Amino acid sequence: MKLRPGAKLDESQVNGITHLVASAVQGLSKENISIIDTYGNLLATPGQDHFLTDSQLKYQRSVESELVSKVKKILDPLLGPNKSTVQVSAQIDFDTTETSSEMYDPEKLQLGRNEALIILPKG
Repeated sequence: MKLRPGAKLDESQVNGITHLVASAVQGLSKENISIIDTYGNLLATPGQDHFLTDSQLKYQRSVESELVSKVKKILDPLLGPNKSTVQVSAQIDFDTTETSSEMYDPEKLQLGRNEALIILPKG
């Protein structure tokens, strides 16, 4: 299916396509189907029960692109420039978040020779 420029499928449409494909192929479950658009953008992955947001897709693509670049940097010296094809499909768990913070006690903080500590009042 080819969409008009700027048009996007919503979640129910992608789920419908997934169901249609799974129903058309005997023994194929929807958990084993990936859906991509005409530009190669991943719309649904196997076992995915929800859509990725645009920012999540953009992040996923940037991770994949970075990994492709790193692998090519390893292979190019061994095989020669442009003598390999590398593809990466990253599955990222966007349901889990990790937060870290660092707290400093201004009374115990030691500054270097060219450093200054500026404490601003709250509010």
